[in-house]
Amino acid sequence: MSKKNKQPRLFLPNNPLAPQLCPDLAKEIGLNESILLLQWEFWMRTDGIEHDGYLWLQRSVREIKQTFVFWGIGTVHRTIKSLQSKGYLVSTESGDQTGQSAPLLRFDFDRLTQLKSIKVVFQDGTGGVPDC
Repeated sequence: MSKKNKQPRLFLPNNPLAPQLCPDLAKEIGLNESILLLQWEFWMRTDGIEHDGYLWLQRSVREIKQTFVFWGIGTVHRTIKSLQSKGYLVSTESGDQTGQSAPLLRFDFDRLTQLKSIKVVFQDGTGGVPDC
């Protein structure tokens, strides 16, 4: 048997913004929850709104489903509620420009720092990057 050589990647996703998966996080909080939590972190960095000293994000269930086309609306709704009930997302109700009501959601960093599978990186650079 010959020695294995490290080969370049065989393929890359066409969409570099595609949702990511961290198996350790999925084991810790659930598969759907981990996928949505990681995507929410991306959306917060790109589309978050600063309000009351926190970074918030507003996405309707239908908007989220556009990213997660393999989930039904019920799955998206249950996953958001699960993240809220577990304390990872905190919400406040706010109407959007279309007149529809969608909650503003933010992370509860005190709760997120209790997770063993990720490290929270704060704006001052403390913390660490998850190894997923």
